[in-house]
Amino acid sequence: SAWLMRQQFSKAKQLINQKLLWCANPVLQRTTPFPEDLALESLTALLSGHAMAHVHCYQVHDLEMMIRLSKEFGFHINAFHHALEAYKLANVLADEGIA
Repeated sequence: SAWLMRQQFSKAKQLINQKLLWCANPVLQRTTPFPEDLALESLTALLSGHAMAHVHCYQVHDLEMMIRLSKEFGFHINAFHHALEAYKLANVLADEGIA
């Protein structure tokens, strides 16, 4: 659901901020370990621009949800795969540069 995805994206964004703070603060570097969460590694890579989003979904409401999340969290969706109802959003996908 969108709520669960938003929750995970929010956690990944917080982790990125913690990493940036740690990298900028020599005191933290000496006193605390580097912030990591392997469960969020893929999402932090996506939000940091080090990974591409290829999304598998079928229906319009799922396509729209992912587009909203991409705008909210600042990542680009490279492609939707198996998106049977993508033709209903052709103009939106073209405007967003999504294949």
